[in-house]
Amino acid sequence: MCQEAKRLPGDVAALRRATTGSVVWASLTTAAVFAALNFSGLPGIAALGTLVAVGFVAGALLMLAIYLPFVARSGAGRRAPSDGGWPGPAGFRPAWLTGAALAAAAGMLLVWCGFPVASFDPRLMRPRESAAMEAFERVQQGFAVAREPDARWVVEIAADEPVAARLDELASRAAEHPLVASARIPHGWWPDAARQAENRGALGGIAARADALLESAAAAGFSDEGLALARAVFARFASMTTATPADPSPAMPDGASFAMLTRGFLSQHPDGGGALMIDLDFVADADATGGGHVMVRKLNDARAHVTGWELLRPALAPLVADDVRRVFLPMLVVMLVMLAIAFRNLRDVIAVVAAMALAGWLTLAAMAVLGIGWNILNIAAAPLFLGIGIDYGIHMTTALRRHRGNVHEAWHGTGKAVMFCAASTGIGFGSLCFASNEALASLGAVSVVGIACAMATSVFLLPGWRRGGVKPPQAPAAVLR
Repeated sequence: MCQEAKRLPGDVAALRRATTGSVVWASLTTAAVFAALNFSGLPGIAALGTLVAVGFVAGALLMLAIYLPFVARSGAGRRAPSDGGWPGPAGFRPAWLTGAALAAAAGMLLVWCGFPVASFDPRLMRPRESAAMEAFERVQQGFAVAREPDARWVVEIAADEPVAARLDELASRAAEHPLVASARIPHGWWPDAARQAENRGALGGIAARADALLESAAAAGFSDEGLALARAVFARFASMTTATPADPSPAMPDGASFAMLTRGFLSQHPDGGGALMIDLDFVADADATGGGHVMVRKLNDARAHVTGWELLRPALAPLVADDVRRVFLPMLVVMLVMLAIAFRNLRDVIAVVAAMALAGWLTLAAMAVLGIGWNILNIAAAPLFLGIGIDYGIHMTTALRRHRGNVHEAWHGTGKAVMFCAASTGIGFGSLCFASNEALASLGAVSVVGIACAMATSVFLLPGWRRGGVKPPQAPAAVLR
């Protein structure tokens, strides 16, 4: 709108006619693409799609209703666009030769470096430079108790279940599993009702002798402060002896010390039952994230499940593959339908799709050269790149149609605007490249590369593909045929 306002200073109606179609179709097409993310099996991706789709529609309404009249009146008296030494879009032959050369070069780089692979390594979420993290890793290496286990086995406990027998059965299964090197099972931490009933007699005898024991300790030289703990223990023994639970479930200690010690691996429900967590370590050469993942799943049953960061990638991989079929393929269909409705011209649709396809191919090659793989954060750049690529293609194609194929006019109006939009958006996402988080930095890098490639193909190659030539700058009013 700002660029076109230079050409139509002060004429609100003319500016509205010149830009409304481009803005409306770009926002609706991009919103439809992002709305398709609601078919994803990942709730975060679906929420992202809804938020961005609503944002695009709201942004279009805001620009048309408020910004357009303002910028039209502000454009009065501004200098009309000129060449200014800008190279401009390529002609028919250079555009096709450049596109073919870039596609071939990207293909060779992908063959040489390999396609970017998906990695859900939890270490990508850690800070790249952090003295605290480095110190923590040294502590984990020096003290085995501080090291995170390879996986955790979450076991549900029923209210009337014999816990000791259940844990013995799980220990036997872990010992027989070929990938499990050790299983730290919290035997004895879950109270047993039968053993509590058996111990009440012994505890009652100790509680009955509490006064004599305390007097003997005092006579031996212990002070009242020194006997405070023993006095509290004997009082607890007495209360456990006299208390008779109304139900057969075991009585869980209610002290703060017990809660502090067990909060990392034990949880009891108010009505009985609960859950225990067992730490698992795999053998040194185990591949729990590859084919071994299927073997590890054999430890699961109806009330015991193995989980952990090491198992995240093989668990998410089927969901991501399913999302490709359920989300991205329908998204491409929606995109093609929207482009067909917007242009009603097969050549224009093919030109925009070709520009987006080449931009995506170049982005994959750049990721391969830079050593960037897909992870749980930068995969969000894929729909972002797709939506931005559609925007740029629609804006350039609409400008070419509005100027009857005159590339010079389209370049000095919409072309420069798209280039500056890509630059500002790239700067915003590029700031993420300096983030201390590796995954967040990769999101910024992929976004910058994808936006730059989408802008280059849409602005500098798409006009030549669409019309077959560029008229010289000195004849801006000429019509290309």
